[in-house]
Amino acid sequence: MLKKMGKYLVVGIVGIFVATTGVNALEVKDFNELNACLTSEDETTCTVTQDITFTSNIVVKGTKTLDLNGYTLTLGNNKVEIVGEDQNANLTVIDNGEKGTVIASNRAFEVTYGGTLNVTKATINASQGIGIWGYEDPTSVKTTVTVREDVTMNVINSEGNGAGIAVFYDEDKGSYGVVVDFYGTIHANETNGFTINGKVNKVGENVPVFNI
Repeated sequence: MLKKMGKYLVVGIVGIFVATTGVNALEVKDFNELNACLTSEDETTCTVTQDITFTSNIVVKGTKTLDLNGYTLTLGNNKVEIVGEDQNANLTVIDNGEKGTVIASNRAFEVTYGGTLNVTKATINASQGIGIWGYEDPTSVKTTVTVREDVTMNVINSEGNGAGIAVFYDEDKGSYGVVVDFYGTIHANETNGFTINGKVNKVGENVPVFNI
């Protein structure tokens, strides 16, 4: 009797632990559901169950995983924004299906101000796959983008001005603290695979870093 009680007690404790530390998992079939999932308060895995067309930008909030699940996201002129400041955004893109694809007329993903983007498996067809801004002034805060081996980026409809990955500097945003780890494939034809735009000053170790 005592052994059974002990067993039931352990099971009860494990159940409480999972409930309080687990990551939410939601299936999304349209833009409104995807937007709600990626902007929710909790750490969540958002699994796509149908092709989805965007009607506006999505600003990711907190730690999220986007599972393309073999489906296609058509962004048009919209984008997915991963902002570190205010939103504390950390987005991982995976594909537990086959041929999960993101299509964008302009920029597909925009990572700024300490945001983190990790793309592990996907096809990204865009004029600019990923645009990155760090900080205008030297900082220890990193704006990090990692693209893994199972990612293919195709630069499309660019008229010579597109890029697979672009790092920017301007008056409002900067390039300090940007780190890009790239292990995937970019098909860019006569356009840029990687590009750094604007002024870059070397101050300590805060200049943009590309590891290829």
